[in-house]
Amino acid sequence: MNFLVTGGAGRLGSVLIRLISSQGHTAIVFDLPFAPWESIPDVPDIKIIRGDVTNPSHISRACQSIDGVFHLAALLPPKSEVDERLTLKVNVEGTRNLIEVLTRKPGAPIIFASSISTYGPTTEEI
Repeated sequence: MNFLVTGGAGRLGSVLIRLISSQGHTAIVFDLPFAPWESIPDVPDIKIIRGDVTNPSHISRACQSIDGVFHLAALLPPKSEVDERLTLKVNVEGTRNLIEVLTRKPGAPIIFASSISTYGPTTEEI
């Protein structure tokens, strides 16, 4: 099976793609072109797609041959609290873009790892 991992070059993503590979599946690793790709080159059975969840055509390309999605892509604190507009674009609109593409792929489940950053800046509320 082919599993798309958005945010796949990140810390959690790199662990998840190793697990997917160890189970005999293919991980399609999707992340920004400038992501820390050096954490994953030794993993067998992966396909790397550089792109942005805020770009619907990038998401469509990444979802062409998938059986399921692990959606990890997000801006997290403290970066998420610096630019609320960008955080909403990535964390909300990026997720919306992914769900829109998946509506055309019946049967492809999504596992969504959400973040408190979906709600915007919160440090002032403590």
